[in-house]
Amino acid sequence: MIGRRQLRLLTVGGAFICAVTFLGTAKEATQQQPAIGEAEILHLLMSYEAIQGVSFSADALIDAVITAREMDVEADILIRDCYIQGTLGLWRLGVNNGLTPEQVKKWPFSERLFSVVRHDIVIHNTSIDDIDGYFPVELQRGAPGLDPPSQFMYSELFAGADAVMVYAGVVALIGCDIGSCRFPGCFFLDTFSVKQTIFHDHVNFQASTFSKTVVFDDVTFDSYSCFSASVFWEDALFRDTNFAHWDVVFDYTRFESRVDFFRVKFAEGSSFRDVLFRMRDDETRVYFQLMRAWQVAGYQDEADYYFCKYMRARRTQKHRVWRVLEWFFVDVLSGYGTKWESVLGTWGGIILLSTLVLWWGRGIERPDGEVPPRTLGAFLLSLYFSIVTFTTLGYGDFRPRKGYKILACCVSLLGAFMMALFVLVFARKFMQ
Repeated sequence: MIGRRQLRLLTVGGAFICAVTFLGTAKEATQQQPAIGEAEILHLLMSYEAIQGVSFSADALIDAVITAREMDVEADILIRDCYIQGTLGLWRLGVNNGLTPEQVKKWPFSERLFSVVRHDIVIHNTSIDDIDGYFPVELQRGAPGLDPPSQFMYSELFAGADAVMVYAGVVALIGCDIGSCRFPGCFFLDTFSVKQTIFHDHVNFQASTFSKTVVFDDVTFDSYSCFSASVFWEDALFRDTNFAHWDVVFDYTRFESRVDFFRVKFAEGSSFRDVLFRMRDDETRVYFQLMRAWQVAGYQDEADYYFCKYMRARRTQKHRVWRVLEWFFVDVLSGYGTKWESVLGTWGGIILLSTLVLWWGRGIERPDGEVPPRTLGAFLLSLYFSIVTFTTLGYGDFRPRKGYKILACCVSLLGAFMMALFVLVFARKFMQ
């Protein structure tokens, strides 16, 4: 007899196997669609019809769109249930048109020549080998191509570029199966939407600018993904998205409006260094998600970094007085309990400062009233007194003179607080 538990396991396992088999069969069926060439694609474009249920090469599609444009037919690219072979070089569709000042005011390279793609690009349930959406730098200045995991900033990327890619229409990828996708340094004037799509190879949106809403809904990134140095002027919505690869980079990114990472899964965390958030609530929520992701992955140092960012984001929402107190006593002294080195450094700073003040002002004396002269020996005696006072031992062989008793009280109170803080931070690190 099969128990209820075994029956449930068999049911779940069977459903999983069926789902995997169905997806594999669907992808294989998509790639076995009847093949068409440039002439057939051109006919569909001239008729303003969607390209549906066929297989064709990426170059044939681009050449057909260019040919249609030469015939004064500005047809949008509408593709459904197809298989596109090779690299889809969308950058080839660009026309060197000038843009209005209102359109380029958000773009940092307004003095450059803009290569503009004016077509709407909407692709449904299609398998694509690769997508190249950027103007290749090697065609402009002989630089090598853009391949991860190279880490470079946009100032270096486009320092010698003669043209910048601009997408004036809607870009939508829905239910697609894509290899790599590269749009570094691009400028999107309209909405950019990706839904129910899988990227098997690297995805690069480095140094791109999004003027309208960006949506990544139910998307899986199986490899390296980079959004560093990008600018999101309106809402950036990453929902039910799975970053399955460990190398996810959002460094130096600017979120000028709302950002939402709702039910986003980071396989081994993500990098959000020097990111600008305009919405404090979004900043707090994102850093909390990153902290938990790095904790689950087992990288405690990275988790501590994002814990500090999370606490600092929360601090900005408090009253000014509490912000100042929290900044000094919690952040500066211990990095919110994550930096025992800061605690030891503060120990040394307090003891050294107290020593210098007592030595220069001759602020200690023996029980009989003798005041040590301002010599090296007196400096060592002042250091000894500061340490004894800081640790609240108080042997009684030296005492503060009149006018320095307040200093001794402050050092003693700070010492008690710093000793307790060090024990707390050290125990936290040890338990981790």
